[in-house]
Amino acid sequence: MPLNWECLDPDYCHRAPAPLFGNIRVERHGSTRGWSINWSVPGYSASLIAGEWPDAEAAKRAAETHVASVCAAQAA
Repeated sequence: MPLNWECLDPDYCHRAPAPLFGNIRVERHGSTRGWSINWSVPGYSASLIAGEWPDAEAAKRAAETHVASVCAAQAA
C-alpha cells in the first residue's frame, strides 16, 4: 500500500499519514545510525516495526509492506 510520504529532513525524517489516524515516521537519530519505523500522534510516539533499515527508502518500503499486510488481514 503506497503511503503519501513527506520529507521533513532528507537525512533524518520522513512521515506519511497512517491509514486510520496519526503518522508513520521513518527516522534516525544520527547520521551514522540506521533508520527506524515509528507511529506517532501529538504527544506520543512508539516503534511500529522493530529493527533498523540501512536507508530511508528501505524503511519506507518496509512500512508500506507492513501497512498493506495489516489492512489485508483486517479485510479478511
